[in-house]
Amino acid sequence: MMVTVDGTKVPEGTYLIFTWPAQRNGLFLLYKRDLDRGGNTADYDKTKEVAHFKVKSEKLTEKVETLTFNITDILLKQVAKIQMAWDKTLQ
Repeated sequence: MMVTVDGTKVPEGTYLIFTWPAQRNGLFLLYKRDLDRGGNTADYDKTKEVAHFKVKSEKLTEKVETLTFNITDILLKQVAKIQMAWDKTLQ
């Protein structure tokens, strides 16, 4: 099964999610399976990026202590939104 993320077709598989929050526009990307990498970006390989795009950031009034991902607005045509909340930022 293939899904589309912000206009990019992404085949079924295992991916790492990298995100760089920012006050206005953050970055979000999916990285091809490389589970040994964990959070280490020392040998980051740009060719393994599957989807890379900017996302709007919103300031939260309450601090979120635990990095939280939510899947919202799920529709019958397999459309959904992925939200990330951490500290006082929602993307």
